[in-house]
Amino acid sequence: MMEQSFEKKESRADRIKVLVMGPHAAGKTAILRQTIYGFKADQLRDILPTILVDVPPETKKGKYLCRFFECGGQERFFEEYHRPENERNIFSKVNIFIFVVDSAKEELFPFAHKELWRALIKLSKYSPKALSIVFAHKQDLSKAFSPGEVMDLLISPPGRVYPTKLDFDAELVKNAEKIAKRTVCYGTSIEELNYKKGGNENVWIKADEAIMVTLQIYSKFIQKFEESIEALESEGDTSRRLIREVLERLNREVGALGSMLIDKSSGLSVASTVAQDAIAQSMMGLVVLNSAKVLRELGERVLNIMVLRGEDNNVMMVNVTDDFSLLVILPLETDVELGYALYTVSEAAKKIKEIL
Repeated sequence: MMEQSFEKKESRADRIKVLVMGPHAAGKTAILRQTIYGFKADQLRDILPTILVDVPPETKKGKYLCRFFECGGQERFFEEYHRPENERNIFSKVNIFIFVVDSAKEELFPFAHKELWRALIKLSKYSPKALSIVFAHKQDLSKAFSPGEVMDLLISPPGRVYPTKLDFDAELVKNAEKIAKRTVCYGTSIEELNYKKGGNENVWIKADEAIMVTLQIYSKFIQKFEESIEALESEGDTSRRLIREVLERLNREVGALGSMLIDKSSGLSVASTVAQDAIAQSMMGLVVLNSAKVLRELGERVLNIMVLRGEDNNVMMVNVTDDFSLLVILPLETDVELGYALYTVSEAAKKIKEIL
């Protein structure tokens, strides 16, 4: 019975979601048919465009059981993917993200740039651990831009090369930039490497082989990711303990009901002396639980300390760094002077910043 349970667990661990996106006619369907069914290039002509999302049967590649989600590349389809009611289904639980672009269609690069960055932002929200890959496809064509050129153009920050405007939360854009920095680009084609059109001298990886290379990289990526997380958690345990000591000292000095350090990108408590259920029982608790959103919206306008007055208690908010904020919950009736409380909270924020 234990062996069966272990086998099932292993099976679940090896099953991965591969999200494939890119502009229309970039070659996404041909890549997947070559990968899944072993089709040759001459069997992949005149393929009908994908309507919205196509999910072929799971296919075993190496040690992974892959479920490919191929998204049609027409502009109206992208708008559907990013609708609030659809985006979670599309972008959540993604292990590998492959963005395919026709390297010979320079006129589609601005559109590809916009959609790549929109996708990276949604991945940073729903699948921040996803491995991101760009396929600079159709390298066999004579007008194809090299993988390096495609990478430089598509990964360039919004507004630098193309006038892409991203109307998203600044923290999500910042997290998307982290994914962009670790994105890898391959030159690919469904043609054999010795196939040259128009004297083109570009070198590429055959598309189905590029998928296999991507899976190998994913295996190493996950291993390194887990190792780095373990190291950060070990380091984080010490930091959290030191921060908690600062919070407890702060509570005693200003007579606070509790205090916490909030990660503004996620809204989660990094270190706290307050029970979440106790907070939620008061109206001011709603302010505390939504403080990350408040602080993100106010941004740099919270230069010092903001005091929110409620029916049950008062809350002091102060930005410690760009990523973290300190919240202190004070009773309405207190013997501590406001000036002293402000000074003490400010000093505590400085100490926490040193720890971080």
